[in-house]
Amino acid sequence: MERVHVERSTIKYYLNRVHCLSSITDIEEKHNFILNTFLAFQKDGWSLALHPQVCRCLEELITDANVECIALLLKILSKGWGRLINSKFAYHLLHKALSKCQTAEYNADELIVDHLQSFCTHMKENLSVYITNSHATHTCRIYPQILAGVRLEKDKKTNTYKSAVQLVTPYDENYIQSLDELCKEFLFTKALKNHVVNEHLCPFIQVLLLVASARLPDVFTKKFKKVMKYSGLFSLNLQEDDLITRYLGSYAHPVATYFAELLVEVMPGANFAKFLNTHILSECSLSLDSNDSNPVTVADILMSNQTASRVLRAVIRRLVKPVDIKNFFTVIQSCKCNKFGIRSIIPNKQHGILTDLADLCIRHPSEEFQRTFLRMLPSIFGFTEKHSSSKSREDLFIRCLVGMITLSELNEHITNQSVQEKDNNDDNQYFDNKEDLVNPVTVPGCLFVEVYLNSLMLILLK
Repeated sequence: MERVHVERSTIKYYLNRVHCLSSITDIEEKHNFILNTFLAFQKDGWSLALHPQVCRCLEELITDANVECIALLLKILSKGWGRLINSKFAYHLLHKALSKCQTAEYNADELIVDHLQSFCTHMKENLSVYITNSHATHTCRIYPQILAGVRLEKDKKTNTYKSAVQLVTPYDENYIQSLDELCKEFLFTKALKNHVVNEHLCPFIQVLLLVASARLPDVFTKKFKKVMKYSGLFSLNLQEDDLITRYLGSYAHPVATYFAELLVEVMPGANFAKFLNTHILSECSLSLDSNDSNPVTVADILMSNQTASRVLRAVIRRLVKPVDIKNFFTVIQSCKCNKFGIRSIIPNKQHGILTDLADLCIRHPSEEFQRTFLRMLPSIFGFTEKHSSSKSREDLFIRCLVGMITLSELNEHITNQSVQEKDNNDDNQYFDNKEDLVNPVTVPGCLFVEVYLNSLMLILLK
């Protein structure tokens, strides 16, 4: 994309417009101000949006723009769909304008409807080209949402798509047919295995998955087994000599794991029940000894891997039925291996699993499950039955929780602090060990303790 030359005075004009907007309090006056700015943009030409500073200024105006303003902006942008979509900066402006239109108020405007139908037609004709472009692929993710009237949200912490969607009015009258064609080309196809490991294409497939599950529920349920099969995420990789890698497979793929996580969240109930029992809770043969008395399941292996654990956490969030929850707790407690399972959570820093388990106990009002989880915690942090139930032990346990470290790591920390205190005393330096009583402290530890205490309170209040 060639660099767009813009006069300094023009850039300064748009910067000043954004600055002046912040001082306007009257809503109608603000709308007129934005409309006049967009009229100036129309006069200067749509290619001005290819300049990063001007593009950023126009983006800021969209927040307070009304229907008339957005209609004018889309009219301007429609003059150069291709270059805008392929650009490094301008597609941000286009996305913000399109997202603004996903409400009934904007859908009722004929001009906006015409422009967005033009956008959908353009995307349909050029999707095969855009899908491989690093900048244009972002607009490809917006396209199914506008087409079928499905508004998606991203998690603010992880920047991943949420499974919960909001249905709005579609801008394509034949959206069912158009969406079905997209699914046949990208989702219900054997090529899906390659799509989910492609860093540019996988986010688009995730969007298509969510949109299809919301707008084509019957077709989606019917085709779901094929989606699982074609994705290749849940079958053994028999070509791998390493047994652990063979079972982890695409669970641990840095790109495919996001699709797998989302797939778990939108699974139809019957498919999830089967997936839980035949995949997640199934035993793995990690040794040549068929009489191994320490069975390890796929769930145990997923706990030990930073990437693959995302799928397991999605499974935990999906657990609802008491029989499934009980079975899940029973299985993960049975693993006595330090390399896998619940004992590997802290050494491998998979703190989110603990928080999700605690949250599961809060969501399900069962004292049995809550007590089961509470009994699991000491062993997770390295406490054994030989540790007495003294006040000192309770203090150590609390420090392990907030620090998200094992007992052995905490003891090492305390020893190091004692040595440091002795050295400081020898040097006649003041050393206050009161602060050390609350160290180490981590954000994941504090978040977990917050959820953990809520779970504990449910038991105490019964």
